[in-house]
Amino acid sequence: MLKRYLILLIPIYIFANTILIDANKKFENITPYINYFLDEKSQYDINYILTHKNLFHKSNKNKLLFGYKYNSSLWIWIKLKNPTNKKIVKILEYDYPIQEKIIIYDIKNNSIYFNGYFSKKFPPKYITHPIKLTFFPYETKEFIIKAKDENVGLIAKLNLWNIDEFEKNNENKKLINILFLGGMLALILYNIFLLFLTKDITYFYYIIMVTTFLILELFVSGFFPLYIQNFYLTKIDLYVLLLIMAFSMIFFASYFLELEKKFSKINNFLIYVTLFIFILFALNITDLVSTYIQRFFYLFLFVLLIAIGIYTFVKGNKQAKYYIFGWILLLVSAILLGLNQAGIIDWIDNFPYIGKISIFTEALLFSMALSARINTFRDEKEKAIEMLLNIKDQEKLKLEEYAEKKTKELRYALDEKDVLIKELHHRVKNNLQIIISLLRLQSDKIENKKLSQILLESENRIRALSSVHEMLYKSDNIAEIDAREYLENLVKEISLSFSYKENIKVTVISNAKLSMDKAIYCGLIINELITNAFKHAFDDNHGEIEVALIERPKDYELTIRDNGKGIGNSLNFGNSLGIKLVNTLIKKQLKGTIEVISEDGTFYIINFDKK
Repeated sequence: MLKRYLILLIPIYIFANTILIDANKKFENITPYINYFLDEKSQYDINYILTHKNLFHKSNKNKLLFGYKYNSSLWIWIKLKNPTNKKIVKILEYDYPIQEKIIIYDIKNNSIYFNGYFSKKFPPKYITHPIKLTFFPYETKEFIIKAKDENVGLIAKLNLWNIDEFEKNNENKKLINILFLGGMLALILYNIFLLFLTKDITYFYYIIMVTTFLILELFVSGFFPLYIQNFYLTKIDLYVLLLIMAFSMIFFASYFLELEKKFSKINNFLIYVTLFIFILFALNITDLVSTYIQRFFYLFLFVLLIAIGIYTFVKGNKQAKYYIFGWILLLVSAILLGLNQAGIIDWIDNFPYIGKISIFTEALLFSMALSARINTFRDEKEKAIEMLLNIKDQEKLKLEEYAEKKTKELRYALDEKDVLIKELHHRVKNNLQIIISLLRLQSDKIENKKLSQILLESENRIRALSSVHEMLYKSDNIAEIDAREYLENLVKEISLSFSYKENIKVTVISNAKLSMDKAIYCGLIINELITNAFKHAFDDNHGEIEVALIERPKDYELTIRDNGKGIGNSLNFGNSLGIKLVNTLIKKQLKGTIEVISEDGTFYIINFDKK
């Protein structure tokens, strides 16, 4: 094919720079010594190139970067010579994994080799595009290389390798890609687990965002053709992937920083940014706007998201520190890699794995930020009493369901169950004691007697709950407690809280055994009625109170008697929280009845079933 042009090659042969091959050099970047010509409109063929030596220029660069030249062709002229009397075998590598089309014209042997991303046979052995060259003693070889891209940036870097060193470098690249893929997949799977665990949509956008980073980086690294046949991202595919990446970045920032809730104006602004990105995408795929504008806008988006993160951090969102650092790291990497793809800088090639390191570090930081976010949410608790009632109801429901389902199995593990339930009561008791201590500390600091009295009453109510759990923890029988011991401890604590009324005597009579829930309800009722007697029944602070809880075959009878001044014949005498609580506990929780007799004091008679 090329024979008829050999005569025309003589002046060009003289023009080309001769690169002397050194057998002892394991690796050499020969890009600075080549000659190149950029055919802006791809209007010339090999015949024209062979006759126009004046089109070529000396490279003098470690890497040729032309940016997004979708309609251009790059021509490279190389002249290699073996200056020794020994045979030398080298690998000529076109070091750009996603270079789409490469045609190599061997001028001396009149041969043509097709290489590049689209020419690889599956499965390819190499990430880049090598060709094996054998040089006999004093032999000179001359090549013209044509490179063309229609979807990615036009880049050229040519290396000469010893075979063993090239094979080793290729395997190292594969290993780095696999390690990067493994690390990123581990983070993605971990956050998928957290997504299903927490139902937090922030994790969904994080997963989408990190997945787009992963796909783009592995594509640029030439990883996919090694394992997936005919895999390639066209220009439209890349635009769609970048669009998904941008949307996921915006929505991730919005939900992670809680912009809709705390910074609604910023969130509304990001909605307009999202709309603009979609318009830009539509203009890109119709070639009305250049790729450069798209890339620079995405860099602006990085800067915008960092600025928003800094603003929210200043406003008190401490979780934003991970967010800010992660975006800054990724922004620097994206700027450097983007400028490299655009053909503006080439020194980034000295750090070949900066993209992978930045993406993985950023993904790790965001994952840490999401974990910190979970911990923050866990620290936000409801009010103390609401939390206590929720825990009690949940634990009770779990224990009842578990006991009903596993009755037969639990017979063989009774001791273990007892230990676990005792530990539960012990922890609940400790939590209640903490609440009591907090109320007491608060009460000591309050000078208002009315407020102090309210805190004291709350303290006594919680102590009535705590005593039940303490007795169940200490008792060998965790199903029920001795009512007499429980009530004696309870009235003792109430009497101590009214130590200034030491002449009021309280006695307890009981033969009953109570379940945990009935003990709690009875304790709260007794606490309210005895406290009411201490406060209102005895003007001279002298008197007697009797508490009796009698267990009968089908029901219980609880009586509370004092010899004070009396209150009337019903519980409708007051609207206090304590009286309302007594009525609610008797009628709705114990499903019982109450009778009040006010003769020579006050006499409460409460009856409720055992069921």
